[in-house]
Amino acid sequence: VEYRVFENAPPSLAGIFEKGAAHGDKPFIYYEGETWTFSRLWSEAGRFANALSGGLGVKKGDPVAIAMRNYPEWCAAFMALISIGAVVVPLNAWWKTEELRYALKDCGAKLVIGDDKRLDLMAPLKEELGLRFIAVRCARDFAGHRWDDLVSRANTDQRPRVAIGPEDDYAIYYTSGSTGNPKGVLLTHRGGISTLLSW
Repeated sequence: VEYRVFENAPPSLAGIFEKGAAHGDKPFIYYEGETWTFSRLWSEAGRFANALSGGLGVKKGDPVAIAMRNYPEWCAAFMALISIGAVVVPLNAWWKTEELRYALKDCGAKLVIGDDKRLDLMAPLKEELGLRFIAVRCARDFAGHRWDDLVSRANTDQRPRVAIGPEDDYAIYYTSGSTGNPKGVLLTHRGGISTLLSW
């Protein structure tokens, strides 16, 4: 099948993120009393990427789930995972334990980045599915890691260099599942970039 592509597009979404980081100290995210600049977000994502690939052993192609409300860390986690070639699996924040179990088992994610409510819902699944948790803006005894600790221990915000091509996968999004179980939709870097550049 032949299809048209953007000739001058970066090879992966990490290239798009880097272009955004060029906006420096301009505000990017407002959350309650916090302001995250483009630089801060990209730096946080870089530190988290190093923690993931270094200490936690996340490799290219590994599915990693995000289950939390719309904190700024959600964006940083998304960018970090994609920039090291992992496959990010955003989970619906309204889901309950059974829905979370289905998606986690279906995609094969063993590492979950989550907030207090979602972690509490997934705690019963830890042993069953062999899950590891990273707690964001909360502390849970059953979570092996806390976001702030991982980011603060990273000695650089320069993301690890990973060869990522346009046809590599970057995410699995789950459909609503209104007539049955949700379906996991696998997306490539080229697809994500083409969507953004088409806009």
